[in-house]
Amino acid sequence: MAIAPSDLGDDALAFLAERHLAVLTTLRPGGEPHAAPVGFGYDAEERVARVITFEGSRKVRNLDAAGEGRVAIEVAVERVLGGAGRRRA
Repeated sequence: MAIAPSDLGDDALAFLAERHLAVLTTLRPGGEPHAAPVGFGYDAEERVARVITFEGSRKVRNLDAAGEGRVAIEVAVERVLGGAGRRRA
């Protein structure tokens, strides 16, 4: 279910204020999706999610390839339980 940043309720804002891992999906230059686990923070005042990444990562290269004219990019934030390499008991 998609929720516009302007329509976030108290429960969604409380969720976004907590520390979570998420999945960020970008498109490769050929149009194929690339999903990567990320940490993120949400600025409720600016209605902006900031993703933790590093220069040269696949997600950064995908966004760079999308062109400089892209000011706003729609993304989905999906909660992930645990991190990479974590084993279940």
